[in-house]
Amino acid sequence: MSRIRSRGTVPERRVQKTLDRMLLAYVDHPKIYGNPDFLVGGTALFVDGCFWHCCPEHFRLPKANRGFWKRKFRRNRRRDLEVNERLAMERYRVVRIWEHETKDGLLCEKLEELLHEKIDV
Repeated sequence: MSRIRSRGTVPERRVQKTLDRMLLAYVDHPKIYGNPDFLVGGTALFVDGCFWHCCPEHFRLPKANRGFWKRKFRRNRRRDLEVNERLAMERYRVVRIWEHETKDGLLCEKLEELLHEKIDV
């Protein structure tokens, strides 16, 4: 697992290109609690991988070493909830995008819909 990248992944790059096309000001990997992928205004934007964050549409539990993976994914989900709560207490709005949502051509519309409350697009 040490080779799994946490920055600069393909889904992140897709979101970054879309934010650039939308002419939105953002900070890439800001140094705030939870390490969001982007900070757009007061919105912490996370790009969650379907495997690591248990996407309801695509996640499949590995057959080998099931006990280990169940604990691992439970911790990941618990940590995501804790990060959401803490950032909300710090007055950040949290938006999470699934990896598969970055693949279709509607990413710009999705981001506009998710971000428009805080940002004039």
